[in-house]
Amino acid sequence: MNNQPTTVEKLRGLRWSIAANVANTLFSQFTFFGSVFPLFLSQLGLNKSQMGFLFSLMPFFGVISPVIAPATVRFGYKNTYMVFWGTRKIVTALLLLTPWVVMAFGLQAAVLFISVITAIFAFCRAVAETARVPWVQEFVPPSVQGKYTATSNIFTSLAGFASVLIAGYVLDRAHSLSSFMLLIAAGVFFGFICVWLSGFIPGGAPTIHAAGTKPKRNLRDALRDRNFMRYLLGVSVIIVATT
Repeated sequence: MNNQPTTVEKLRGLRWSIAANVANTLFSQFTFFGSVFPLFLSQLGLNKSQMGFLFSLMPFFGVISPVIAPATVRFGYKNTYMVFWGTRKIVTALLLLTPWVVMAFGLQAAVLFISVITAIFAFCRAVAETARVPWVQEFVPPSVQGKYTATSNIFTSLAGFASVLIAGYVLDRAHSLSSFMLLIAAGVFFGFICVWLSGFIPGGAPTIHAAGTKPKRNLRDALRDRNFMRYLLGVSVIIVATT
């Protein structure tokens, strides 16, 4: 049994989704996915091997998606996304304790501290993204998918451009841990704004199956779909190029 939102509700929710995407872009650029994070690690004194390990955690945890996908259906795409998308913001906020960890326990303890935070963040992100993809397909009507994607890309690109300018300005004035903490704090703030905005997006309700029945996943059918395989190949190339 599915509680599908009406087309009007879906269209009204698109502006909230785009606004959430903008807020998430600012969060990402000021934390794990922009140029701020590697500069922050370099400021702490991490070497390239340690940085490489931390960055590898993001794509690595993506392999859990096929395993946890059925659970996201039962719990609800929106519920799953909100819980894990919000949790990763809370976990990210712990990065603000890094200067204290360095002073109290030393650099090696700080590396372990950041590694644990990054791993938990990567896990929460993988679960949330697993729920987000089918949720987007539900709340974006097919007739406006192109317009929605284009509009979202425009605003997120502008947000990304602005975030780089702001980060560059802040770090240029004082290239210290306090400057990085300021940017990360700003990123966490926008992260929570993203979660709040996402709450206004419709759809994503739990799917309840009749007793004694199991949902068909059709993974073999998907792998026999040539268009889908071409899509996966293209996404793989993009991931290799950007990661």
